[in-house]
Amino acid sequence: MDDEATAIEPAVTKGKKAIVKPTEREDLTFNFLRFVLTFSERVIRPLGFVWLVGYFLADIFSSLAGKTTVANFLVEWFTESPSGVSFTINLGLTIVAVLWAIKERRHRLKKVEILGNRISHLEAQRDPNRTTSGLLTNGQTHPVDRT
Repeated sequence: MDDEATAIEPAVTKGKKAIVKPTEREDLTFNFLRFVLTFSERVIRPLGFVWLVGYFLADIFSSLAGKTTVANFLVEWFTESPSGVSFTINLGLTIVAVLWAIKERRHRLKKVEILGNRISHLEAQRDPNRTTSGLLTNGQTHPVDRT
């Protein structure tokens, strides 16, 4: 009992708070709990979500099994149309997606350049001796580093 009392007393001396290090058992318990929480966040939650969505989708499809519906008509019209409607729609959507991706990439590079200049300025204020990483201003790898 005296050992515990003496271990606590130095933490109160001189008006400063001393850092009390956890025991090995407390550290192991903390690491185990952190592992369990991380595992549940990264694995169990997504799997539970997939299971829940699958459960309700299976219920929806089982209620439509063997029935002719508007959805069935639309699927047949888009896939089996002799006029090539499905090919035209697919080609159009592909072109739109490619143009959108090009626009987003340009926008992202421009935004990285704008924010990169700001971050460089703030880092120079904090540490004037800081050196650059060698990336271009838009965040791309320097051509010399590619070889």
